[in-house]
Amino acid sequence: MSKAERERTMSFWGAVSLGVGAIVGGGILALAGPAFHLAGPAAIIAFSLNGVIALITAISFGEMSKRFPESGGTYTFAKKIFPVRTAFSVGWVVWFASLVAATLYAVGTGAFLVPIMEHLVRATSGIDFQIQNWHVTGTAILVTIIFNLILNLKRNPGGEWMSLAKVICFAILILFGIYIFTSNPLEATTRDFTPFMPNGFSGVLQAMGVTFIALQGFDLISAAGGDIKDPKKNISKAMIISLLIALAVYIPILFILVGTPKPQGMDIVFLSQTYPETVVAQVAKIMMGSFGYWLIMIAGVLSMLSALFANVIASSKIAVSMAYDRTLPVLLAHRNPDRKTYRHATTISCIFIIMLLLLLSDVTLAGAASSLIFLLSFMLAHLIYIIMEKRAPGEVTKMTKVSRVTSRIGFVCCLSLSLYQGFQAPKAGILVLAWLVIGAIFYMLFLSQRARIADAQSEGSNPELIRLRGKKSLALVPIANPNNTKALLSVASSLNSEYEDSTMLLSVVKTTDNKEENMQRAQVTQEILQKCIELALEEDYYPESLITMAPNPWAEILRTSAFYDASILIMGVKELNIHVLNNQVSDLALRTRTDLALLRSPEGWRVKQCKKVLIPVSGGIQNSEMRARFLNRLYSQHPLEITYLSVQSPEGTSRYLMRNLTNLIKDECPYSPEIRIEYEVNVASTIQAISKEFDLVVMGLQEIKPGQPMFSEMICDIVNHIESPFILLAQHSHRGH
Repeated sequence: MSKAERERTMSFWGAVSLGVGAIVGGGILALAGPAFHLAGPAAIIAFSLNGVIALITAISFGEMSKRFPESGGTYTFAKKIFPVRTAFSVGWVVWFASLVAATLYAVGTGAFLVPIMEHLVRATSGIDFQIQNWHVTGTAILVTIIFNLILNLKRNPGGEWMSLAKVICFAILILFGIYIFTSNPLEATTRDFTPFMPNGFSGVLQAMGVTFIALQGFDLISAAGGDIKDPKKNISKAMIISLLIALAVYIPILFILVGTPKPQGMDIVFLSQTYPETVVAQVAKIMMGSFGYWLIMIAGVLSMLSALFANVIASSKIAVSMAYDRTLPVLLAHRNPDRKTYRHATTISCIFIIMLLLLLSDVTLAGAASSLIFLLSFMLAHLIYIIMEKRAPGEVTKMTKVSRVTSRIGFVCCLSLSLYQGFQAPKAGILVLAWLVIGAIFYMLFLSQRARIADAQSEGSNPELIRLRGKKSLALVPIANPNNTKALLSVASSLNSEYEDSTMLLSVVKTTDNKEENMQRAQVTQEILQKCIELALEEDYYPESLITMAPNPWAEILRTSAFYDASILIMGVKELNIHVLNNQVSDLALRTRTDLALLRSPEGWRVKQCKKVLIPVSGGIQNSEMRARFLNRLYSQHPLEITYLSVQSPEGTSRYLMRNLTNLIKDECPYSPEIRIEYEVNVASTIQAISKEFDLVVMGLQEIKPGQPMFSEMICDIVNHIESPFILLAQHSHRGH
């Protein structure tokens, strides 16, 4: 049994319990009133249709969890399929979904808790006061602050008892409802079902948009996929069963709310308009008297608290996961070493919840906003699954065939309903749009550079991401000397994750006006390329090969690179001549819009022979993505001793520069590399002296940009006097993710 399997502790029924606990309770208690107000008794249809959409979505989640049985849910799936910018957008949406859901349940907590407090104050002191909106909002804010303190003090503060208590309360309500239905004439229990759909089907659609959040929670099973035993078998089943159990609770309760005989002039629509937040408690009072009212009020508080608790935890986990990927500030991934809590992630999530409480103090608006954002997040989940199946189809089973159809149905349903909801509840739509705009600006200004580097590191460590993301990567390797073949291909294997299918050896025959001479040169070139292929096969490399003829080899390399859309150009060099390099190589790299790697090594050298690698850096981020991908790919093939070297002025280094250097190294290489700082005046001689201790030196050039020379005198001087093999990397500005 693997270590990962040993760490899976949640059983199938434990996963079902997680889903049922997250779904059942808060949603129906908070949103039954708005639903009946919008759709009348047809709110039953709205909940049922939402249940169908949720079940379809659970199928897509289940299939993705089979492929990636990891914790994290939608954001984790997005990281596998999309580039970092798109993955950030998905994570930003999913994070907001949990924040808005937490806001809804915080408002619900206030709506149920304030009447209880009012009754207690009146009973104990005789003071009579009217409930104001700020009482509910203030209570919601206070509860959020308390939860933040609790979660910052204890990693697993419990809460299972709340789930058990609310289930007992709902069971009592359903049993009393069954008694009411069986002890009253059919006419009395069906009277309020007419008119069934007072606002037409548009009212049902509006109710669906407001109440979709009531079935949110099954996705938490997928988010906990890394903890569930036998995930390929259990995750999908647990989500579906938890949803069916939730619907088996919700639908009877909705029938009971409508069918319970009420005093003259009171029907479910009237009660929902008068008591939008506590309509379930009001009907329970009619059924069971004061006992029923207080039973549901207590169940409401427990349900709201448990749902709030789950969504605060979920939002902080999403923030931590994104911070690890540098798509949120890395500070949010800091864990308290003593309490094992993520204080910063929890606190910032609660701050956002409090800000949202000031904007969404109304239950209906909070429900509309949270349902809208979850519809968008589930739409993205369907889209991710559709793209995943297209790019990297897995084992075909009966469920896979079903999911390929249902995922498209689910995508259309979630998209359509979210668009309808956005127009019907414009305040919610504006809020969601504002959040997306803020996220885009925040990412571009503060996150994009480190996020791209961390993403390149992930691609280097896990080449499967290249295929899942649908990237087409071609390394073009011009060959003139067959003795360099093995070395160049070994570098290609580390720079280009799909090297077996996407490395091309290119030999250019330089033509003249003499046909006979051209024939001789072509024959020699063919023999050279044949030798290169034989050497490649000896090392289990299977590159493509191409011979072309042109009077200007540099122009022909440019043409070939553009024709085949090469992503990187890998060339062997003997000695660096700054004028040749800046006039020919720089121009070639700029015009081909490719990354560039230059290699100098002795005959017979391979990258896999390296054990100690030196990375001289200045603290800038030029070529960091390319270097991160190369180092992590290389490390995944065999462990290395990696040393980053920074040569600083003897006068000292600013704290700002050192912090940036440390962050850069952490983002590029997670394998605890050594950081070596030397305080010397002569940078070139210092690097040359230290390089003797290493098997490979990897240096970066200036980023490939128009009007900017790639090669400096100092770089050429350093490299020409280094005895160790070296690789020079230059990233094209056009090829940033």
